[in-house]
Amino acid sequence: MMNSNSITDIWKNLASAEESGLTKRRIPVESPLYVYGTYRYPDNLYGIAFSYDSSLTIPIDQFKSLKELGILQMPDASFEHRNLLLIQLHHTDCLGVFATLCSDLTSAVTRESSEKSALRIILNQLEKWRTLFDRGLATGLSPAEQQGLYGELHLLFRMIRRNSFDMTETVGYWVGCDKAMRDFQGEDWAIEVKTTATNGSDRLTINGERQLDDALLDRLFLYHLSVEVSRKNGQTLNRVIEDLRKALAPDTIALHRFNIGLTHAGYFDDHAPMYQDRCYKIRREQAYRIAGNFPRIKERDLRNGVSNVTYTISTSACEEYAVTDTELFKSTVNHERD
Repeated sequence: MMNSNSITDIWKNLASAEESGLTKRRIPVESPLYVYGTYRYPDNLYGIAFSYDSSLTIPIDQFKSLKELGILQMPDASFEHRNLLLIQLHHTDCLGVFATLCSDLTSAVTRESSEKSALRIILNQLEKWRTLFDRGLATGLSPAEQQGLYGELHLLFRMIRRNSFDMTETVGYWVGCDKAMRDFQGEDWAIEVKTTATNGSDRLTINGERQLDDALLDRLFLYHLSVEVSRKNGQTLNRVIEDLRKALAPDTIALHRFNIGLTHAGYFDDHAPMYQDRCYKIRREQAYRIAGNFPRIKERDLRNGVSNVTYTISTSACEEYAVTDTELFKSTVNHERD
């Protein structure tokens, strides 16, 4: 599997040659596509390219407005009847983050068996990158995004401890990193995580009429984590990630899947200094079973033409639906094992 240093080394070598125009060097990975690290001089544009049969069509118009990235198609000068899909970074201030994304993308296409399926994976990955590039790679996560990610990872760490025999499976339940409707999803259960700071910590914002709708699930839970945010007292986002990586280290597949999830969530190691002074101290955590008359809006409750509803619930109205940690894990991560 390629790491980010592989393409970084290729970029350095290409840049040092100062050869005018676009130059490329093959990345030594097994894939149905030829994969290249690229550099354009004197424009100082670093990139990655994928060579594919010219009979295949790639719709890239929806990605042409991405901030900080240029995406082009052109003939592959090295081979007849082949084209290049070229992805170039406009600014070098987030080159390390871009290298991580390129590593992610290269790893994804090595698992495919045909050029067509590999190209589909590239387009899917670019769609996941859209949010990252629209906001700008150099800015990092907002305070609200950091807090939300911390809550998800806190619960993931607890799940790992409950289900350490199959960490790859457990990490796979974490789908919030891919902007799924809920943060954790099993075969017939789901958990939505809400992390609030001290002020107004009993009010939870629900995003959409389907987030607390259990119509297609056997079991749906709401997990509320109330934290106090400070500069010195508590655990940082970086620390919970470090703890998870240590816990997952014996399972390389689980660790790789977790690191890919962090990328999709918008967390990059290059940005870690931005998060080192924001600490979280847990005040309270409570899970609720979503069922019956739990205070919520469901899809069938809406009138025709109404959708994308955002609303607020108070945890004080949810107490009769509270469940213990034992009940939560027995009905989710441990239920899958049984």
